[in-house]
Amino acid sequence: MTLRSTLIAGFAAAGIALTGAAAHAAENREQARAELQEAWAAIQDYSVDKKDQAIEKAEALIVALDARIEDMSDEAADASGEAREALDARIEDLKDLRADAAAKLEDLREGSADTWDRVKASFSDAVDAFRTRWNEATE
Repeated sequence: MTLRSTLIAGFAAAGIALTGAAAHAAENREQARAELQEAWAAIQDYSVDKKDQAIEKAEALIVALDARIEDMSDEAADASGEAREALDARIEDLKDLRADAAAKLEDLREGSADTWDRVKASFSDAVDAFRTRWNEATE
């Protein structure tokens, strides 16, 4: 095999590997989007009578937000230059939105029957803001 053939074969293999990695990353992002949407929708359906279940779902959703941030942090660690700076800025923005959602979770825990709909909507709005920003950052 000539040097040229070896290089062509190597570049072709690298291209296939990168295409596979990109497809896998896109599949993971779509799965993450679906998971966030499903959990967010479930919380909106809970009445005050199912407050404990709603809080469990909300806690799991916060864990999912943390996982999304961790995924992006891993991606940033592999990046360099301007790409890394852009990812780091997105990560900080997502961390702020996650902190807001966590604060709204505390409001949800402390909410009474009289305030349930308001605190549930507030938590949902905070998660929706995170979800929207995360979708923008991963498109």
